[in-house]
Amino acid sequence: MIADDIWGKLLWAGLNLTADDLPVTQAGLFYPLELVRAVTLTWLFSGQRSDEIARLRVGCIRWQHDGQTIRGDATDVLAQDTVCLLDVPTHKTGTAFTKPIDSLM
Repeated sequence: MIADDIWGKLLWAGLNLTADDLPVTQAGLFYPLELVRAVTLTWLFSGQRSDEIARLRVGCIRWQHDGQTIRGDATDVLAQDTVCLLDVPTHKTGTAFTKPIDSLM
């Protein structure tokens, strides 16, 4: 369990991440800021462990409305009426699973 005050600090730091927060080598940033932001927000809003995040594939997010799958770019359904689903692949000790996550993802 993470205390609410600590979680608030982590959430604020993740949402306000800048290039100045990242370590720099002689060649520049070790990882692109956009990649670090994407992994940070995935960790914050999906509740997955780092090894599960590393195995996620492109297209692992699905949207659902009234039990029907919809495209992520659909304009006829309001975002608050949809459920965002994350497909997590199989790992060495468990099977693949799908979980609802925050639509910010």
